[in-house]
Amino acid sequence: MAFLKKILPYSTFGQLSLALFVICLISGVVLAIPYDINDPYTSISLFVLINPAAVLFRNMHYWSANFFLVFSLIHIWDHFSKNKNIKIKPAIWFRLSLGVLVIFLAMLTGFLLKADADSMQARRILHELINGIPFIGSFLSVSLLGSTESLQLIYVHHIATFTIFIVIIILEHTKSIWPKLNETIIISAIIIFISWLFQTPLHDNIYPVIKGPWYFVGLQEILHWLTTPQVSILLVLLFILLIFIVPYGDKRNQFISKRSLLILTMIYIFLTTVGYFFRGPNWQWVWPGDSNYTYYIHNPFKISAVNFISDKDEIEKAVSSIPVFGRKEGCIVCHDNVKGFSASHNPQALGCFSCHGGDPFTLSKHTAHKDMELIPGNLVDANKSCGTTACHPTITNRINKGLMATLSGMISVDRFVFNERDTPDDITTVHDLRITSADMHLRNLCVK
Repeated sequence: MAFLKKILPYSTFGQLSLALFVICLISGVVLAIPYDINDPYTSISLFVLINPAAVLFRNMHYWSANFFLVFSLIHIWDHFSKNKNIKIKPAIWFRLSLGVLVIFLAMLTGFLLKADADSMQARRILHELINGIPFIGSFLSVSLLGSTESLQLIYVHHIATFTIFIVIIILEHTKSIWPKLNETIIISAIIIFISWLFQTPLHDNIYPVIKGPWYFVGLQEILHWLTTPQVSILLVLLFILLIFIVPYGDKRNQFISKRSLLILTMIYIFLTTVGYFFRGPNWQWVWPGDSNYTYYIHNPFKISAVNFISDKDEIEKAVSSIPVFGRKEGCIVCHDNVKGFSASHNPQALGCFSCHGGDPFTLSKHTAHKDMELIPGNLVDANKSCGTTACHPTITNRINKGLMATLSGMISVDRFVFNERDTPDDITTVHDLRITSADMHLRNLCVK
């Protein structure tokens, strides 16, 4: 923030937010061209592979939207922290307060339009949450999300309903939709650089950890602890209500409202941190010291500069390739002549990424092969290949407990023969070998 204040000393967080909103708006219009509402996930995965310009605009749309949300909240708090009376008509201030919720909804509907595993889970959560509201839940759910699996209504809300509402409240608040030129140039340069360097997240539909966007993860953590999910809606409405009532009442009431907002914000930031960095598959708790922590708590914002050099033959192969798990996979473009060890494991059926890992959303050999598993199926890391969500998740959990892995039968019988156990049916594992006659006998036979 201090850096921005140095280069833009006479600017405000409101002007910066406005510049970000205009960038988001323009990049969204451009992004609508390659996006296919009838096959959203496939269309996104395809232009991520073959259209670097679309990738750049997608990244700009994502980053400008996220910074717009952050700077809008900072702009509101900046006004509150000055301890000055907010001289705005109640009706306009009500719409501005409601605008905070609308900004969240605009971003959330944009997240849903990816139609990947993260988005589909977020849609199910929203549906169950809204549908459970007494009397009007079903109506609200259909009005916001639609009655079918189609994303058409969500798309309309994203590009029209919520966007138009935001434009209206901006015009009411600032009397102009256009930001100052200096802010626009500098913010555009920063967003373009960030968008060139950092890729927008897209779930591969195989990775076992599924989470919403960062501003939704806190709500997921709240829902994890609530027995009545609809209480979370009351918390959201309480947040909006507190924003609305800040300008009204005496100084004591204003102080209480501001402190309540600050406390709620800090709690939500804490819950977001917990949900983002300490929750793994199926929202299970994971510690930073756990062996698979770096795998389960990964950074979705890949540092991979947009490559504007494309090969025409590779592009044609990518366009004509068969979708795998609902998406196009860059691996198949190069390895189109590879055959699996069975029909069900043919790359044309499940791709290369599901077993070997790496990055399926690139045609760059270096990027695609980064962190890949050369020999998938080893028990040490089978959960990252054979045991992924779309393949054999239950088998890999079970196989390490089987007789072939634990050698329980062999060890128990050997201990029984050496009169160290009363029965040959004890349950044990190879990790429990001790320094006894029976166990040393097994060690001499290379059991370890």
